[in-house]
Amino acid sequence: MYNFGQIKETYNKIYLESFTKKDSKKKKVFEYYINKLKKSPILKEEFECYTSLKNTNFSNELDSLIFIEENINIIKRFNQKELSSLHKDLVDHLVKNKYKVVESTDEKIVLFESLLNTEKNSKNLSKITESITKLRNALVKEVSEEKDVNESVSLPTNVLSNLLTNKFNSKYGDLDETTKNLIKVSLKGSEKEKTELFDSTLKECIELVNVKLKESISDLELKEKLLQTKERLLEMSFNEEKYIEDLTKLVDLKTNL
Repeated sequence: MYNFGQIKETYNKIYLESFTKKDSKKKKVFEYYINKLKKSPILKEEFECYTSLKNTNFSNELDSLIFIEENINIIKRFNQKELSSLHKDLVDHLVKNKYKVVESTDEKIVLFESLLNTEKNSKNLSKITESITKLRNALVKEVSEEKDVNESVSLPTNVLSNLLTNKFNSKYGDLDETTKNLIKVSLKGSEKEKTELFDSTLKECIELVNVKLKESISDLELKEKLLQTKERLLEMSFNEEKYIEDLTKLVDLKTNL
């Protein structure tokens, strides 16, 4: 059975090639993968685990170890026969379109899948310990002292709104008036206005990422990061509870693209 890390990386590679070679067939192959992620709660959660694993770092070892354990528990609680069947379907679609599954090149993903696939017994204890240590070290690195308010403490929406307003005033003081008004409306608008604002901002971000992808034909490392960003954007949808957090990230992305 192929690991999800290999499957994910293969489809990402195909999507990258669909842009560099302007190949509509490759794009359709990738769209099949995206549709499967959207329709299957298991695949979607697995995808989120892998994306989080790849993009998350910690400032201390204890947090990283908890993070590793929880991600393993999430994958292990899935119906493994169903998960295997879903993986097989994605691989069969690749084979049908004459693609070979590539090896995962991300160190954290490789180590994580080694832990998933290694049976827990006394014989494998050293191997498991080594993998955990290496993955922990890969996850732990110095992080910026500045943290998003919503990541460090849970607060009521009205309090969070005031804090975010102050944050935006200091961090985005040089933004144009259109963007400033966008932020103000987002904090006080109706649910319909918020939904429309979120959807339009999300669409803008995806379009900007697409432009950057077309401009970065020769920079494969940049393209990989842009593809990861686009994957996350495609998975986003309006959520009242996470609205301020998500819109903050979208505005931040839009500002930096």
